[in-house]
Amino acid sequence: MEDTIRFVRAVDSQGRVMIPVEIRNRLGILPGTELECGIQDGAVTMRVTNEAAALLGRLNALLEDFSRGMYDNVTGGGTLLQDSVRQMIAWIKEENE
Repeated sequence: MEDTIRFVRAVDSQGRVMIPVEIRNRLGILPGTELECGIQDGAVTMRVTNEAAALLGRLNALLEDFSRGMYDNVTGGGTLLQDSVRQMIAWIKEENE
């Protein structure tokens, strides 16, 4: 389940906007990650173009859900699944460095 994250940031003198760490973590945005930027219905849009980074973001979101107890009722060892997801995240980060 995707949470809506909203933020307000000022544009600096060079036209840059800092993306909050919560959003970077959720989407797997690391230094060097390419973002596709555009305008849609009067709003600025950004999308991660690297599929590995997008997968990393989804895996990070899954871990966040685990840490909030969203899967406490799942049988079969949630800790084992969490460890597997952590290993996958480490592998994706290593492959993209």
